[in-house]
Amino acid sequence: MSLNELRDKAYKIAQEHGFHKRSCSLPERLMLVVTELSEATEADRNDKWENRLLSGWRPYENNPEAAIKNDDYETHVKGTVEEEIAEAIIRLLDIAGVYNIDLDWHIQAKMAYNENRELSKHMNEKYERDFAEPEADIKKLLPDKNMPEAAQKIFDKIFNTPLESLVLTAAEVEILKKEVISERF
Repeated sequence: MSLNELRDKAYKIAQEHGFHKRSCSLPERLMLVVTELSEATEADRNDKWENRLLSGWRPYENNPEAAIKNDDYETHVKGTVEEEIAEAIIRLLDIAGVYNIDLDWHIQAKMAYNENRELSKHMNEKYERDFAEPEADIKKLLPDKNMPEAAQKIFDKIFNTPLESLVLTAAEVEILKKEVISERF
């Protein structure tokens, strides 16, 4: 299915379900997209990824509609990062339908433009420095001889625990805030 076909389908479904009954400005529509992206961020904070949670669960790989009929969508997909990103894209497709934007042409044109241009004008020295030296801010946090023993123990835990299994208690976070972060930033 082309992007314009997806656009038309998203617009039709939104219209059939009453999403176009009242007038809505473009900024309001775009903020609804932002809301969905915020929900994706929240789902990520809560580690709600369909593929991480279910590790291979995809009995409806070629027929997503069947997952809805069997209530598996509510159980396994609802509220995940994937669902919220899909919702943001669907809202963008609907906006393109409202304004009759030729997505196939515009996306191909923009990708060709991006592929052939120089370094982004948005990349100024500040960002180049941040990307080139990501450890610069971390170095400010590294333990030193003046750090309280409690904070030193937390740093040992942080640097000796794989990131995916690292869990800090609320008390440890407070110690870091009080003894380390407020002192160095």
